[in-house]
Amino acid sequence: MIRVLYSWAEIPVLVEEIGKTEARRAVWIVIDVLRATSTIVAAFEAGCLAMVPVTGVAEARRLRRAPDSKGRLLSGERNGKPIRGFDLGNSPREFTPERVAGRELVHTTVNGTRTLGAVSDLGARNIWLASFGNAHAVARRAAKQRGHGRKESLHILCSGKEGRFCLEDAVCAGLIVDRMKIRQSELTDSASACWNLYRHYRSDLRGMLRTSDWGRHLMNLGLGPDVEFCARTNWSRIVPICSKGVIRPG
Repeated sequence: MIRVLYSWAEIPVLVEEIGKTEARRAVWIVIDVLRATSTIVAAFEAGCLAMVPVTGVAEARRLRRAPDSKGRLLSGERNGKPIRGFDLGNSPREFTPERVAGRELVHTTVNGTRTLGAVSDLGARNIWLASFGNAHAVARRAAKQRGHGRKESLHILCSGKEGRFCLEDAVCAGLIVDRMKIRQSELTDSASACWNLYRHYRSDLRGMLRTSDWGRHLMNLGLGPDVEFCARTNWSRIVPICSKGVIRPG
C-alpha cells in the first residue's frame, strides 16, 4: 500500500494505525520541495560527502564545535532567510562544488529537517529524500524494490509548512506515484489525491510553485531563482538516504 502524509504532524496517527514495527520497516520518502530536499540533492550533486540534519540552530553550532567535526560547514534557514553566522543558507544555488565538494554539512531548516527528525525518531531504517529534481530516480528505485517482491509499506511524507498541507510537496508526491506506474487499487485516497494534483499541474510546475504560499514568500524575499531551480525535474539520479542521523548520497 502506498500512502501520502501531508505533514510530519500526521505521523503519530499513522503509527497508531499501523503500529511501530511496520512503521520502522516501511520505506519513507521525505519531500520538501521549497527548499530543503531540493538543496540536499543539489549539495550531493556538487560533491558533498554527508549532511547531518538537525532541528535547532544551537544544536548545529554545537556539532560544529565538536572535536570530531572535521571542518563541518553550517547551512540552513529560518523563515526562508540565511542564519547569522552560518556558512550557507538553504538556497540550492549556493551549494556549488567550490563550496561543498568533499565537505560534511550540518543542515537545519524549519520544515524539512524537522520532518526527517520525526521519521528518524521512529527508528525507521529506510528514509529517502525526494524533490522534483530526483523524483524520477526515487520512483524508479521504489518501483524496482516493489518489483523484487519487497512487501514494506511505502509512505510518502510531505514536510508541509509548520505541520500543515503544502501544495508543492503534494504535487511532487503525485509525480512519484505517477512515475511508479502503479495500479489505482494500491493507493490510499491521499495518494490518489496527490496523483490527481500532479496531473493537473504537470504542464506548469513553475507556475504552481510561484503561486503556492511558500513560493510567493520566497519570491517576495527576492528568491525567485530558487523557485525556478526547484521546479526543474529529472536533473539528478541521486537518491539521498538518511540513516542513523546522517544523510548520504544513494
